[in-house]
Amino acid sequence: MAYEWYCHDDASAPAEMRYGQTGPAARGDLIAYFERLEAALDDAGFFKAREMRPTVVRNLRAMFARAGLTDQEVRTLQGVLSALIRRKP
Repeated sequence: MAYEWYCHDDASAPAEMRYGQTGPAARGDLIAYFERLEAALDDAGFFKAREMRPTVVRNLRAMFARAGLTDQEVRTLQGVLSALIRRKP
């Protein structure tokens, strides 16, 4: 199958193979994840230089948006974030 992808001009996998049983994540779910992640990073003191916060936030959002996450992947990331927040001393 990988060879066939290689032979075609479009190197991306067909949508049904990318997403499997779950579809692409809803925009609202991604936004909720971004906001929760950013709040957790604020609480952890991640943004040392406040003037750089907007740039770093934009970069983080762009990385996750480019990933084309599925519903399940966003739920998994939310779970990871929950575990990290609970573990906070």
